[in-house]
Amino acid sequence: MSQQWGGQGGQPWGQQGQQPWGQQWSRPGAAGNPWGGGTQPGPPQWGAQQSPQQWGGQPGQSKKSGGLGKVLLIAGGLVVAAVLGLVIWNLTQPQYKNDNYQIPPATANAPELPINENPAEWDAVLTRNALYQQTVDSPVRCQMNPERLDPDGTPEQVQAYLQQEMNCLYRVWGPTLDRTGKYHTFVPTVTVYTDSITTACGTKPKEPNAFYCGADQQLYFSMDMFRHPATDTARVHPVADFIMAHEYAHLLQGRVEIAGVRYQSADQLTKSEWLTLGRRNELQADCLAGMYTAAVAQSRGYGQTEVAAITALTQQIGDDSGGRTAPGDHGTMASREYWSQLGMSTTEVAKCNTYAASPDLVR
Repeated sequence: MSQQWGGQGGQPWGQQGQQPWGQQWSRPGAAGNPWGGGTQPGPPQWGAQQSPQQWGGQPGQSKKSGGLGKVLLIAGGLVVAAVLGLVIWNLTQPQYKNDNYQIPPATANAPELPINENPAEWDAVLTRNALYQQTVDSPVRCQMNPERLDPDGTPEQVQAYLQQEMNCLYRVWGPTLDRTGKYHTFVPTVTVYTDSITTACGTKPKEPNAFYCGADQQLYFSMDMFRHPATDTARVHPVADFIMAHEYAHLLQGRVEIAGVRYQSADQLTKSEWLTLGRRNELQADCLAGMYTAAVAQSRGYGQTEVAAITALTQQIGDDSGGRTAPGDHGTMASREYWSQLGMSTTEVAKCNTYAASPDLVR
């Protein structure tokens, strides 16, 4: 089954053709932070420049000395100045993590998905997963060429850009999963399409969409995301990057058995229970995408403008956008903003444990 950014396709009780984008909205006011403090996560403060440490005071007066003494004094002063300069330079440079982590080539031949077939362990997989015990390294270097996606570029150019994004996602999440001692991820391929497309998950129509296909563990992105008036937010930097981080998060859910448990339990759930499980799944992907975005923010030069663009995206998508009232499987606009911002404000994966969150936070 495919996890879709937009519509409800592929779900046993899906509402085909729902438009996930629409009106403006505000964050929930009553729901508290499930991990203490009782406050909503505010927009992450990126881009604030750290002031270098100020060194020294007034230099002391030295006594007169001979020529050799003056030479030694000058040489010593130069050494001290050089050391202090190096220290100050180091203090002002980002200490990027995972620079030496080897990134393998992208592959369409994905490793076999780990599947937990023991129903007695399913609750533990969802709510006490080994992934939740990890922290995400930050900051992580993410170098893109070009630095920004050109929404007016050719499909080939867009695909090349998004494929680079997969390397950055792997550099953030690869070490994180490795540290679980049981799970690992990989670099998938990205296919950018302009018409209907047939994948291992079936045929998708020509429409604005981006999705992860669980049957082949690859990612797909429609150029219509840039063309349709209701989805042209994707033209704003770095919204498309965030969307693909969300889809890669679905891949991660597959790699840590969460997706498998969800689908194996489908025939045991009522429609309402299935939709609730779907919302927990999608909102977790929003949160993990936020964590990735924060990890690469310094390298990518993200600041408050980029935070605002991502927030605008979450304010345009949701099961209740466009005035809809029927429960969906992706989460309300307010819930999607909440979990996206929470992810952007933490390095603790446990904070993205939507499967143990209060029902009020996963509407």
